[in-house]
Amino acid sequence: WNRDVMNLAPFNKKWQAFGWHVIEVDGHDLTQLIDAFRQAKLVKGQPTVIIAHTIKGKGGK
Repeated sequence: WNRDVMNLAPFNKKWQAFGWHVIEVDGHDLTQLIDAFRQAKLVKGQPTVIIAHTIKGKGGK
């Protein structure tokens, strides 16, 4: 329902427009998350945001 009130897509483009380095990952994949944090530590001269795409309740029963 948030998209009906305030659609933020494309989210990554908004961060990039403000000069941020954007890293997008599958938020359910631990390897991708660890790699993203490692990559973020290497970025110099600009802030970094990690966008972790997730699905609420994924993996739950």
